[in-house]
Amino acid sequence: MAKELTEAGLQVLALERGPARDTYPDGVYPQTMDELTYNSRKKLFMDISRETVTLRHSVNDVARLPAGGAEEHRVGATVREGRP
Repeated sequence: MAKELTEAGLQVLALERGPARDTYPDGVYPQTMDELTYNSRKKLFMDISRETVTLRHSVNDVARLPAGGAEEHRVGATVREGRP
């Protein structure tokens, strides 16, 4: 959406939640992209025991999480060893 808004001449400010992350050293491959840290220990996800954001318009509403957010880029490719 930010792309379309800026192309329409509007100014956009994007805010991300959580600690500052950078491609290096946070995303350098293959040292930091390990299964235990990111899949099992959920390092990229917010700790919901510390802070859970919900949106309710009255006490009878069901809690809903906010939309949006970012995730570290993953290429989605599977390499098969021993194949050309």
